Amino acid sequence: MEDLDGSQDNHARYLPAVQVEFAKYVVKDPVGAAQVIPPCDLNFLRPGSPLWSYSRCLACAYYLMRGSSEPNMISHRQPGSWVLGDSGGFQIGTGALKGFEAPSPEEVMRLWRGSDYREKLLQWCESNCDYAMTLDLPLWVKVPAYAHTPFHSLSVEQLTDLTVENLRYFSDHRENRHCNFLNVLQGLDAKQDDYWYGRVKDFDFEGWAIGGSVAGELDLNRVLKRLLVMRDDKLLGRRRTWLHVLGMSQLTWAAALTAIQRAIQGSVSGPFMVSFDTATPTLSARIYQRVYGPTALTKDIKSWKIPTTRFPMHYGAAVLHVDKPFPAGSPLSSVLRLGDMGLAKGKYEVRRFNEFAHTVLTSHNTYALLAGVRAANRAAFESGPLPQALADLIGTIGDLFATENWAGLLGDKKTGKIIKAAGFATKEAALQ
Repeated sequence: MEDLDGSQDNHARYLPAVQVEFAKYVVKDPVGAAQVIPPCDLNFLRPGSPLWSYSRCLACAYYLMRGSSEPNMISHRQPGSWVLGDSGGFQIGTGALKGFEAPSPEEVMRLWRGSDYREKLLQWCESNCDYAMTLDLPLWVKVPAYAHTPFHSLSVEQLTDLTVENLRYFSDHRENRHCNFLNVLQGLDAKQDDYWYGRVKDFDFEGWAIGGSVAGELDLNRVLKRLLVMRDDKLLGRRRTWLHVLGMSQLTWAAALTAIQRAIQGSVSGPFMVSFDTATPTLSARIYQRVYGPTALTKDIKSWKIPTTRFPMHYGAAVLHVDKPFPAGSPLSSVLRLGDMGLAKGKYEVRRFNEFAHTVLTSHNTYALLAGVRAANRAAFESGPLPQALADLIGTIGDLFATENWAGLLGDKKTGKIIKAAGFATKEAALQ
């Protein structure tokens, strides 16, 4: 058994985004389930799991509270685990949350104000989470890809107005002070960043979350600017001790976020943590049947990624190579064979995964990504092969938080080249 919580001292923490199918499967009664690995052994939140364990995750409140009557790994977790609740802003933006279709922006707003979603969300988060995001109506719903959704018709000001109302509701009605909340920051360009921040910054929550890459690559330059402004406004540290970045899991971002975490710690003279999440291990497994491999980091920045391949789904894997081991990259590799995945054996049958196979591959991918993040942070901050471009970026992040004239340094062309050389985007999302 491997405990992935170890040896991550002062690293930014990756939080696997647990999906509802996985969360329900790993607490199933083993009777009648696949016996190669009992479902509970795939529950990485369970201390002492014989495969591997990790005590932290992100949980999507929107999906889990809809099936709250069924047991899952969040509602039935043991002491010692830690859960960050995602409030469902993504589902609002993409149109998954139904019941708000209306012919005018004003009617959409009326329907929202009359719904009980935020009340139920607050109750679920306080019952199940250690930290949770506040409920934002994301500005990226304004990009053309989401023109089909109800909230696309709202203006930036209207989306922000509703978000402020949600913040006020959370502030006035929260009861469980053991559940802390992160105030979500949004913006598709620098002007929107400033506008949103000015509207939400005075709410007294325990930390911050920054919207990720739904509408394009997250701009590291703008993230750094916002954090430095917040530091100068005394809104980092003290009571506000957590920052979460949504929708990021690249290994280069892991190193950059650890550099940010340490720079903020030194700048505010107190405890401060940074975390980040994606659902990519699950999506890769369930939708694309992609399997992650072990990382092999070098000084070439192109190697700083998780290798992925298509899981063997062909006739040979189902019939001829059933005794071959599961692909390398996690503790499951040594206990499973290809034949354990239950692929259809007919020569012309369509081979699809059952729920056991989906869950197994999700567990494998989650471990591989966590191990890759750990390897990246060790390489960057302990001893390992570190690309010069990343070394330069880490040094620049430290300099930005240490200098009084950070605006001049951040706006310098040399800094822009360093950010770009390390592979980070500096483009703003395209609006309608």
